[in-house]
Amino acid sequence: MEERSPQHASRVAGLTATLVIAAFSHGAEIFVPADFAAIQDAIAAPTTLDGDEIIVAPGTYGERLDFLGKAITVRGSDGPANTIVDGGATGSTVLFTNGEGRDSVLDGLTIRGGNATFGGGIRIDGSGPTIIRCVVRGNRATLFGGGIHCKDGDPRLEDSSFEDNIGNLEGGGLHNAGGGAPLIVNCVFTSNTSLVGGAINNEDGASPVIIGTRFVGNEGGGVRCAGGSRAALTDCTFVANSGTLGGGLLVEDSAPTITACSFFGNTATQIGGAVFNIASGPRFVNCVFSGNAAATAGAMANLDGSAPLLINCTIADNLATQGGGLHHAASFPLVVNSILWGNTPDQINELSGAAAVHFCDVEGGWTGAGSNNIDLDPAFTDASGPDGRPGTGDEELHLQSISPCLDRGDSSAVPPGITTDRAGNPRFVDATGLGRAIVDLGAFEYAPPPCPADFDRDGVVGFTDLLSTLGFWGPCRPPCPFDLDGSGDVGFVDLLTVLEAWGPCGSRP
Repeated sequence: MEERSPQHASRVAGLTATLVIAAFSHGAEIFVPADFAAIQDAIAAPTTLDGDEIIVAPGTYGERLDFLGKAITVRGSDGPANTIVDGGATGSTVLFTNGEGRDSVLDGLTIRGGNATFGGGIRIDGSGPTIIRCVVRGNRATLFGGGIHCKDGDPRLEDSSFEDNIGNLEGGGLHNAGGGAPLIVNCVFTSNTSLVGGAINNEDGASPVIIGTRFVGNEGGGVRCAGGSRAALTDCTFVANSGTLGGGLLVEDSAPTITACSFFGNTATQIGGAVFNIASGPRFVNCVFSGNAAATAGAMANLDGSAPLLINCTIADNLATQGGGLHHAASFPLVVNSILWGNTPDQINELSGAAAVHFCDVEGGWTGAGSNNIDLDPAFTDASGPDGRPGTGDEELHLQSISPCLDRGDSSAVPPGITTDRAGNPRFVDATGLGRAIVDLGAFEYAPPPCPADFDRDGVVGFTDLLSTLGFWGPCRPPCPFDLDGSGDVGFVDLLTVLEAWGPCGSRP
């Protein structure tokens, strides 16, 4: 089941607080249509000065907007569902092309009906505006950026959705080019379409920071990083995106960092259901790959000298004709502290090059380069989820207390600054009573249940838990969750603890 980390919440809260503070510092309030019949008339008026706020009443406004370099806010009074700007297919619906900064704000509007060569909905050139609580929907670009085209810009996009936009060549939802570093927080990209980069295309050094964002059902793939992009994605989710190469993420000659992200049910008609790396060196930490599919490489393909680094990743139940989990040719992936299990037909397919696998749980074992690997059922909580189908996002790939993956990793391999797992829980926990915290394998660190006697974690201490206690009666080597008093034996003290906790968890003081 997909979870958002506390870090994501704190980042979003901090950014929102900044916007709230800024909101109290504006100048005059200008109302549309009370003061001006059209939004652009209000923007262009010589009396509209930096710091002013244009408040737009509900309605559909058939016009195109140009901020003209002004540090002003244009805000829909009743939100994007009720306040719509329709460009009428006559060019970009909104322009930021005069050096606008973060204090040029577009807030609470739906932007639609744009049709341009670059940036059908919004075009940003050498600018860094703030776009918050907006819906960018149904725009088209004949080349790049159906929703937004951003060249050499540093915009902040927050709490916004990008839906049903088309970029004929690259970037259905958003196209980033040049050396800019857009900040994208808590957004959703849904059903956007392009040849590549269906949701977002990054190239020519564009290196956005993307936090807490979902990519769902985009065609042409979810995100593309090319031409030296060093994008940083954190706490993002890719679901049911599709493409020819790299259904979720396509990386070409780039080195993005992907931290605490999940890939569910993405598909590629050729290679790399979730991820396809070409001549690249991306880093994946605390990531989940489940139910992705392709002709070759269900989860991840690595070609042409790629050297990806995978640390504490869970790669489970992905499907391909070869390389169900990982597939590489002339590439050198390094996989550490990870779980590769249930992928069909194999966990790692090696054509040429060499993978190095250390401190991992690999179904069927690993005979290539590496050390300290195991071949034991990881004991996921529910790998298929309640619907019984991997790849839908309801999978429970957390470890149970009986998992052999507890305290089995190499803590020194975890990058500095990584202190939590995919769910935001502490990354280092002493789960087996060794007296020291050692990292578990996979994306999720074992979190002891709040009710230790609830061995099956159904929220109730009952007969199943009692039978588990009796079934493990006697000496019990760690990890042994049934040895509640840590004595090394399951005995009468443990039995009494179960009986004392009998009933719904938390029902007793």
